[in-house]
Amino acid sequence: MCATCISEIGRSFFRDPGKCFAPKTIESLVSAWGSDAVDRAVDLAAFQAWTDRAQYWSVTEVDLLDLFHWEHRMGVWLSEVCLESDIAFDTHVMFACRALLEAFLSAPLAERRSNKVFYATIHRMWPQLLELPINGEMASWP
Repeated sequence: MCATCISEIGRSFFRDPGKCFAPKTIESLVSAWGSDAVDRAVDLAAFQAWTDRAQYWSVTEVDLLDLFHWEHRMGVWLSEVCLESDIAFDTHVMFACRALLEAFLSAPLAERRSNKVFYATIHRMWPQLLELPINGEMASWP
């Protein structure tokens, strides 16, 4: 996974506070996947098989919406993005470690959304990065 995508999951960037939901059924997962499904019965069967293999419904350590984006959404489209761009530039993964992502996901949502978890990680792993501007702005780390 690329660092940006892992960051999006860790920060809950994909969550729209007014629209996000905790998936509780196969139907809700298919709806989260997209509403333009050609054959809903096929999609329902595919998601049922995926949730069975991943033991999705038995996970209690992380939020199911986070897990959905981590295990399904990132796995579905991210590999294609990396394959398509591989000839244009080298992809460097700053962190692609399940233990690290699990640590990000275990932090309180407010701390994830405010980037505290990532600033603390950068501060610990490569503090010099905090001295560089990102999108023209300096990081606001204590």
